[in-house]
Amino acid sequence: MKESLQLQYNSETMIGKWPSQQDCPDFETTAKSFMVKCNKVSYDVMRLFAIGLGMDDIEWFTKANDINKVDSMSTLRCIHYHDTHGVAAPRGHWRAG
Repeated sequence: MKESLQLQYNSETMIGKWPSQQDCPDFETTAKSFMVKCNKVSYDVMRLFAIGLGMDDIEWFTKANDINKVDSMSTLRCIHYHDTHGVAAPRGHWRAG
């Protein structure tokens, strides 16, 4: 019903977990490039929150979400929901909780 992949840019938890070049050529490089682009957008949103809240330091939120830090908790979740049009979900199965 749902497939998901959770990625972290520079996390120790990702060591040895990226698909190999043989299994999925350039996946790590491409995924990390996409994560950097998403991070830039999220930084813009966080700065807007700080401005909207009237904070003097508009980088207050971004400093706590640096994807380059090894202990960063920032996560990109790629989720694929399969087409279930016309198909009843089996009892006990969830899609978006």
